[in-house]
Amino acid sequence: MAVVKMFGAWLKRLIDYASQKSYSRWIVFGIDLVVVCFSVLLIFLLNEEWNEDTIWKFSVLFSSFLFSFLIIKPYCSIVIRTGIDDVAQILQANFIAFLIYVSVFCIAHFYTTIQLSFRWVELLLLFLLVTILMITIRIGAKYYYNLYKVWEKIGMNNVVIFGTDDAGVAIFKSMKNLAGYSMNVLAFMDDDNSKVGKTIDRVPILDPSSVLDKDYIKRNKVDSVVLSVQGISLSRKQELVETITTLGLKLKILSPENIFSFSEVSFSDLREAEIDDLLFRDPIKTDSQNARKEIEGKVVLVTGAAGSIGCEIVRQLLSLAPSKLVVLDQSECSIFDLRYELENSPHYSFHRTKVFYEIADVRDSVYMENLISKYCPNVIFHAAAYKHVPLMEANPYEAVYTNVFGTKVVADLAIKYGVEKFVMISTDKAVRPTSVMGATKRMAEIYVQSRRSKTSFVTTRFGNVLGSSGSVIPIFRKQIKEGGPVTITHKEVVRYFMTIPEACRLVLEACSLGNGNDILVFDMGEPVKIYDLAKNMIQITGAKVDIVEIGLRPGEKLYEELLWAEEETLPTSHEKIKHAKVIELPTESVDKYMGELYQVLQRCDAWEIVSKIKEMIPEYKSQNSDFQRLDKKIKEEEQVEVGV
Repeated sequence: MAVVKMFGAWLKRLIDYASQKSYSRWIVFGIDLVVVCFSVLLIFLLNEEWNEDTIWKFSVLFSSFLFSFLIIKPYCSIVIRTGIDDVAQILQANFIAFLIYVSVFCIAHFYTTIQLSFRWVELLLLFLLVTILMITIRIGAKYYYNLYKVWEKIGMNNVVIFGTDDAGVAIFKSMKNLAGYSMNVLAFMDDDNSKVGKTIDRVPILDPSSVLDKDYIKRNKVDSVVLSVQGISLSRKQELVETITTLGLKLKILSPENIFSFSEVSFSDLREAEIDDLLFRDPIKTDSQNARKEIEGKVVLVTGAAGSIGCEIVRQLLSLAPSKLVVLDQSECSIFDLRYELENSPHYSFHRTKVFYEIADVRDSVYMENLISKYCPNVIFHAAAYKHVPLMEANPYEAVYTNVFGTKVVADLAIKYGVEKFVMISTDKAVRPTSVMGATKRMAEIYVQSRRSKTSFVTTRFGNVLGSSGSVIPIFRKQIKEGGPVTITHKEVVRYFMTIPEACRLVLEACSLGNGNDILVFDMGEPVKIYDLAKNMIQITGAKVDIVEIGLRPGEKLYEELLWAEEETLPTSHEKIKHAKVIELPTESVDKYMGELYQVLQRCDAWEIVSKIKEMIPEYKSQNSDFQRLDKKIKEEEQVEVGV
């Protein structure tokens, strides 16, 4: 028994070593020499008798390979990264060994009394055998490492696959070919009753209700479910995901949007289910050609380019081939990260766009004018803004200075330097604002809408984006990782959500649709309860953490709105983008208010600043905020005026 345990421990250490990312170069060197010895002995024993001449030839051949390996060093490459260059290096080393041996033979034959003989066929066979074995061992090690990592990463044992379509079957075959017995596919599931009871390669097709059952799961020790989204309705997908996560199973998603043929889907296309998969709606599609017509060959400036939305706009703009792309943000670290990402992206070299990185504050009119006069942009995407509701509630000066007057600086310069189109990123929190942040974004909307010039001002208004900095998703993810609890403000809070790429695609599409001073509203589908979002995130990770209510934060609403009662919408050419008919204020009135607000801003009095904002935006009613006292005061003054 002790011997068996010792052998098992030794075997485990051997497997662990064989599965590591890199091996000692001297071990690889030793294996190469063993290959040489084996090949030489094999060739000689098959073709010659073992005598003194053979020993001389063996010694010279071995020394030739040893000397060649030390010069060329094929053993120094990383085995698991073996590629064409490594094969070429092996060929080079073996060819040099061949030349060394022939040279030694010639010298010995003509200048010494030692007589060596060889056959050309024998040498060629030896050269081929050594080369083939060295390459085969390296490729074998590479394949084993990749296979080991696949097993380690996926970690599935007993698996069931939902879907017997092309994608589901392709995944099944890929599992068999790559993972062998470590991936035991117990069954397929399919809603098509005509398929239930049949088999695919001896694997039964079962009714989902019989598989997604606690007894079946426990009895068969099911670990994971692979879900192919091909042809599944949204309601059915929601039902399946909720059932699978409730049962505590791992959920693998196959989302082959970028795969042209489902028959080509492979095991590597599986991924862990993410929160995006819990939105349960069809992804928003846009026509990139419309945006390309607006962007291609032009100079584009993106403010706030290092933020969540700004970064993605930059990425998508690169594919639309502007002649120059000016990336601007006040955060040097964030700009550095973005620059590093772009310049190290494998796709970056394919873009002919010249990218310029600028550190600047949009509130600095002097420096911003210097930049805009320098680059003369045709299109500006204005994403620079403060957006964190509670923080802006505590810092109204910064919110107004950046969100309102920062926008004013860039908008005024756009007019002055003849920018063709100015696209401003707004928010649903600008509709009937209940926070300082929302009110300042509404003021920015009002200002750009009041401008009358050759520059087309387009405002895009949408809700929350998944995964953006400061959003609930990263916070929930961090809380779950730390063991909870997951904190929500209120069980009834609902928000509109879309992914960052979706939002940015719509922004670029809106650039092509807006021709005047337009406010374009995005159709974000059905709102999502934050409580349900938190619950689903916990389920999908398999964590055991509690959800705790902490109360609404200052300025926070229960329900977000993209429009309010006095606003109407008109359709555009894109079904997900609507044209909002908003009440536009006269340019003179807006300029008067802005001048007064600027004077108030200089006194740095938060209450006076907010009071002035409320004067300009009567629908702004503070919520869960100390500034509610101002609303009460305004109401009392109105009652006095009407004689109540």
